[in-house]
This record gives sequence, C-alpha cells and structure tokens, in this order.
Amino acid sequence: MQVRKVGRPPCPGPLQLEFPDPVHRQTEFTATRTARPPGRRGETMGARPDRDGHRNGNGSGNGGGNGNGNGNGAFGPSAPGRPGRQYPLLRGPGRQPGRAPRWVRLLIAAVALAVVVGCIYGLIVFAKVNDAFKLGGQDVEGLDRAGLNQPVNILVVGSDSRDGLTSRELQRIATTREDDGGRTDTMMILHVSPSQRKAMMVSIPRDLKVTIDGRAEKINAAGVGGPDLLVRTVEANTGLTINHYVEIDMAGFLKAVRTLGGVDMCLDRPLKDRVANLDVKAGCQHFDATTAIAFVRSRKADGNNDYGRMARQQQFMRAVMKKITTGGTLLNPGKMIQLADDLGPHLRHDRGFSVKDAVAVLQRMGDLSADTLETRTLPATNQRACAAGCPSYEVATAEAFVLLEAIRRDAPAPPVGLTEGGKALEGVDLRGGGISVVNGGGVDGAARSAADSLRARGFRVSVAGNGEPIEGRATLTYPKDRAPAARVLAAYLGDGVKLVEAGPDHEGSGLVLTVGPGFQLPSAPPLESVK
Repeated sequence: MQVRKVGRPPCPGPLQLEFPDPVHRQTEFTATRTARPPGRRGETMGARPDRDGHRNGNGSGNGGGNGNGNGNGAFGPSAPGRPGRQYPLLRGPGRQPGRAPRWVRLLIAAVALAVVVGCIYGLIVFAKVNDAFKLGGQDVEGLDRAGLNQPVNILVVGSDSRDGLTSRELQRIATTREDDGGRTDTMMILHVSPSQRKAMMVSIPRDLKVTIDGRAEKINAAGVGGPDLLVRTVEANTGLTINHYVEIDMAGFLKAVRTLGGVDMCLDRPLKDRVANLDVKAGCQHFDATTAIAFVRSRKADGNNDYGRMARQQQFMRAVMKKITTGGTLLNPGKMIQLADDLGPHLRHDRGFSVKDAVAVLQRMGDLSADTLETRTLPATNQRACAAGCPSYEVATAEAFVLLEAIRRDAPAPPVGLTEGGKALEGVDLRGGGISVVNGGGVDGAARSAADSLRARGFRVSVAGNGEPIEGRATLTYPKDRAPAARVLAAYLGDGVKLVEAGPDHEGSGLVLTVGPGFQLPSAPPLESVK
C-alpha cells in the first residue's frame, strides 16, 4: 500500500480507496490521502453521499460557512469533495472466489454418495427380485398385451397343487398329498383401470356353467388343460380380453404369509369348519400362515358355500395389501428379496409379465392400497341337477352380464355382486318386478326382439306391445322404489336412454322400457343365463 501526500494541508483530508480490480474484489488497494482545499478555519465538509453517490449538504462550524460536494463511489460519479466509499467483499483466507464453505461441500458429497449407494443397492434388489420372478415364466397362448395407459385384465388363479408342502404342513392344513387333477378352486379377474385410478377384483364361482370346447362344464374343469385352456375359456365365456396370467399354489401362499409375518384380520362373527381345520373367534386377531390358508379355503364356515369363501378370499387380499403398504414391506429390501425367493418356485405366469410390467400395472392403479381395490363376485345362482348323478351348476344372472359389460367398457363398477367384511351381498336386484318392453319406434317386431335379447341375459321380461312414439333411442320409466335398478339398467343399455320417474300410483310395479327406432342391446358373452 502506498501513501501519497498532496501539498501541505492544515489537517488530513478524507481517505480515498482505489480498487485496481473491482470485479474480482481483491483485497489489495491503494490509499490516497487528499488535502482539503485551503479555507478558513471552521469550514465543514459536505453531507454523506446518498444511494446514488451524490451528496449535497450545508454545515456550519465554529467560524461559520457551508460546503457542497458530489462523490463518486460504489453508487455514482465522484466530484471534488468527499469521495463515495466502496466496500470490499470480505472472505476467509485462502478461499477461491465463489467457492462454497468446506462444510457445505462435504455435505453435498455425502448426499451424492448416499444417492449413488442407494441406487446401486436398489438395482441389486430389483435384479434379485426379477431373477426370482422369472423362474415361473412360461408361454401362455391367447394373451393380448395392453397398450400404453390402457386397462389391464389379469387372470389370477389359485392352484390346488400340493407340491412343496411337507407332511407336517399337509396335516396342519387338513389335506392330503392328492389333489383333484389340476382343477382350481380360486379364479379371479383383476381389472386395473388407469382412467379411474382403481382396480376391481372379480371372483368367478368355481362351479359356473360354461362351454369348454363345445361341452357344458364347470369353469374350474378348464384348469386340467393348463393356462392356455383357462385363458381361452375365460375369454370365450365372459367376452373379456385377458392380458396376463398369474397362478400361485398352496406352498407359495403359505410361505408368502410367513414371510410377511402373518396378517391381522377383523371378523364380525366366529367361524368354524372342521374339514378345513378352521376355528377362529369374532373380533380383531392375528392370522398365521396355517390359519390364513384355512380361512380362504373353507366352504362351510358360514353356510354360504362358495360365495362365502370368495368373499373371505377378497377380505384376506385386502388385509395383505394393507400389510404390504403400511407394514414397511416395500421399504424393506431384505423382506422383498425373501418374499421373491419364497414365491419364485411356486408362482407361474406368462413370460410377458415381468417385475417391470407388474410395476407398470401398479402405476395404472395410481396408489397401491386397499382403498383403491374394489371387490365383486360374478353374480350367479344355483341350478339344481336335473336328475340323480347330474352335476349341479352355478348359472349367471342378469347382474353378471351388467358387471362384465362394465369391465369391457372400463366403466365404474355397478353395485352388483358386492362383498363386504368377508360376506357376499346381493346389491341391486335387476330381476325383481320384471321389465315390460314397449315399441315406441314404429318398427314391427322391435319390442319382441329387445325382449328376447334381455331374456337371454337373465332378465325377467314381458312384451307390452306398441306405445306412443318417442324421440331418441329409448325411454326407461321406473317407480321411485326401483330407482337404483333403473340407473344400473340404463348404464348397461348405454347412451341415449332417457330415465323418467313414474307417478306415485306406480309404486311396486316394474320397469317399462320403451324402445325407439334402431334400438339395439350391447353384445353379450355366450354365458348360459338363468331362465
């Protein structure tokens, strides 16, 4: 630093700082002491500069006087008088311009390292889960891959195979090594809707009457022909497109529940079935693997046979989803790997259904939770054997066709085939009161044709002849007490159906469908319906 004197002022003047490199804000500077112009004793300096670098002021000393000045510093031009001030940016010794403190750099490095390690570990876990999942991959004919952001239908099958079970395990679940030749007791269609951000699980009665290769059979008989025949049978009889196939056997179910540490269940009544080795009390309790498999296999615990069993299976599936999403399973890599290792040898699926595809399906749901899963059973009623030795079937009702059409359209699930708390509920009854069909379009035979189509779908229908002409596709008139059934039927019939509430004098009567010109029903799957 240099100090340069100018003249011989009577007293030192203000100190001016000159920065050779203001851009880099170097701390080296040159100080110049400037003499105050000669004047009388008592003259005062001007006022301090303002934000724009200018200063104007009047002052008086002992001898009187005034002073004016303009300065140039950090904020404006300078003029003779007191110059403006510039303040250097201070920094610690040895720090480079713009460089963060050491502790900040160490923190960033630690976070980056943690992210890299987490990603590597995640990839390792994904690879192990994917390898275990690939063990059960096989070729399945008849599957159609779903497009991007399109709904997905997955056929989920529970096999009665005892492979992988020890003699002690067979004894505890009250079964033997022998099975029934490949028939399946559990069959569900999982419909995942990206537009609704939900999934719907529909259980199919194992004794549902279907056509298999031209013969009337129970649907579980298709299991004898393996996945190919199962997929072909379900598609042909329901009219739905199946995109993926997943099958799990008893051993896989037991091991999966054990790895999860059991499941918490809440029951509103006690259940007991000696055949399935089931004996549980009412209330909330913890199910181990053995109790869980007895709970989902029992057909005599509540007197509701197959429908009670399907409802309990769906109740258990909800509890498993809750355990996985809230119990930390998804965030526990060790448990995920163990679960994949347990399921791998006991899980069969089409080769096109990888872990990546499973994740994509969950993304279509939007949120993996019990709240985003709706449960239904395919509505059917028992058709007693026509003679001794003949099989007894479950035959689809009108509500079954309504439910299947909603799945085909990817529409909201109608209130039919409901299940709740392990119990099967009837929901809306579309047969009570019947439907009268009226011709309002002037086309000969239109009412009879519509009635025949509805009757083939299990509806109770009568033809009421010709009526007043209508505008539009159809009009559905209903009494107030049949409003829920009218809304469900109108949704099934499709757009262009006008709902009209009848007067109070029509309470207790049925629905009246007046068809206009060109009225047609949606295509129906070839399921045999109740007569």
